[in-house]
Amino acid sequence: MFDPFTLTLVGVAIVAIVLIIWKKIVQWFRSKRQLSVQDADAVGVLIVERMGNHQYNEVDIGFSNPNATTRMVKAVVSERTGKVLAAEALESGKLPDEETRRHVEAGRGMVVFR
Repeated sequence: MFDPFTLTLVGVAIVAIVLIIWKKIVQWFRSKRQLSVQDADAVGVLIVERMGNHQYNEVDIGFSNPNATTRMVKAVVSERTGKVLAAEALESGKLPDEETRRHVEAGRGMVVFR
């Protein structure tokens, strides 16, 4: 067995990794903040097609890897016009971090950033 100090270090490392991955998603939306100056009705949306074995939404944007465990789209959308101001598709063979998974599950495959 591991000693308590080693377990504490491992726990801290896992929490740090989870926070870093979630921060990268949030940073992408923040980097698009200049879009909200142009359109005051702009909101960030994370739409998840698939995460693990769970299918959430049908997103037809031509994902290239049919075997990807995780498929999601980050977008900035104008609520007023419905126009997509910026978007990025993500595919991965891994599940996202725990915090991202909690947000996705709570939103049933969609997370809105205001």
